[in-house]
Amino acid sequence: MKPLDADVLCEAAAGAGRLLTVEESALAGGYGAACLEALAERRLLRHVEVSRLGLPDAFVPHGDAGRQLAAAGVDAAGIAAAARRLVGAAASHPAPRERVDAPSRAAG
Repeated sequence: MKPLDADVLCEAAAGAGRLLTVEESALAGGYGAACLEALAERRLLRHVEVSRLGLPDAFVPHGDAGRQLAAAGVDAAGIAAAARRLVGAAASHPAPRERVDAPSRAAG
């Protein structure tokens, strides 16, 4: 997804304290990686719990696309489970109470 609106992404992720990305392609060099880069550039990684779902950087056997996505956890059940884990992890390890502000669009 280009161009990535890093300001909006970082503001939302910092406010929520967590981010789940889902893509039907390889994780390496994908959307989730771009999100991690944006968070790292703004020094927000320690404030945001990130979970990325996508295809592994490996050869995937040919077959039914739905089954391939399910095997990689990128189907409805896998996405729901990842979201529950992320919310559960945040509940058991709450983010710091301080507010983390992403840079405003007007700056810079």
